[in-house]
Amino acid sequence: MKTNLPQKVTSVAEAKVLLAELFLNGESFHPEDDASQLTGDIFTKEEGDKLNELMEQIYNLDGNNGNHANPKWDPAAYLNELDETAMPVAVKEAFTLIGESLIDGKVENRAEFSKVQKRLAKFC
Repeated sequence: MKTNLPQKVTSVAEAKVLLAELFLNGESFHPEDDASQLTGDIFTKEEGDKLNELMEQIYNLDGNNGNHANPKWDPAAYLNELDETAMPVAVKEAFTLIGESLIDGKVENRAEFSKVQKRLAKFC
């Protein structure tokens, strides 16, 4: 798996970064699918289990409260925005949010997010 999975997702900004990186690496999937069942060439069962955990955290972000049917912020809708025409805008937005999170001290692992930030910078 190319994407470096975070330990947890605690904000929409972090969720957007994760989803954008999965998309850019060709590893995205529908957030409600069981990633552990999608194993093979893309990622291992353990990585699938971790992705399931992270997607559940996204669906439990403030305002979503575990609501998969009509979440306040919908990760599936965000992934749909990451098509060829919208990708540069969405990536730039994720890049900006990373910077804001770093400045606000809301990021646990600065080194990990710095790597992602550098990767996303080439698309802005």
